[in-house]
Amino acid sequence: MKKNESGFSAVETILLLVVVIALAGVGYYVYKAKKNTTSTYNSAANASTTTKPAVKTTTTDPTASWKSFTSTAGKFSLKYPSNWVTETSCLSNQFWAAPTAASLGQCGSSTVSEITVIGSTTHGCFPLDSTFSNVTSETVTISGVQGTKYSGVVNSAQDASFGPVGTKVEQYCVSTSAVHYTASYNQLAGYPDASSDFNLIVTKMLTFN
Repeated sequence: MKKNESGFSAVETILLLVVVIALAGVGYYVYKAKKNTTSTYNSAANASTTTKPAVKTTTTDPTASWKSFTSTAGKFSLKYPSNWVTETSCLSNQFWAAPTAASLGQCGSSTVSEITVIGSTTHGCFPLDSTFSNVTSETVTISGVQGTKYSGVVNSAQDASFGPVGTKVEQYCVSTSAVHYTASYNQLAGYPDASSDFNLIVTKMLTFN
């Protein structure tokens, strides 16, 4: 067989070219496969580390539908649940309210209202004394004015103004330079539990005028 000048026959030259082309094709295929695999891994990694958008939550104001009350004589304003009942014949410096008609007292009678707020220029409130049991006290700030909250349970018939023995009592006492404010919660047996609403009224809804 005739050799070319470099010493290879024509057939050998063709076979060499075929081998070179095959090797080049295999190398290109491996390169592309590796590149695609790397791209897939990178995409997956990016997807796993992408920060998900924060879910927005909306809060509903539980006092949005509450009614407003203002006592010009008592120099205070507040809001209370719209489905509560109030005593309108009370003195002009007082607010009487309760979740039900059965737990609402009457002015000038011996019945005790579940919730009362009073603003007075002459009379303040006093700490719960020994006629109460489980007495606690804490410092509070209401409408920017510091005062005291007292809690206890009536254990003597002498304190009938708060209710009979066993009545749960919570009382806020706050005084400005001109007015003494008393907010009282009296939960007699059979009265609904309105303690959380009472505390919200006093600490968040009560303002001094």
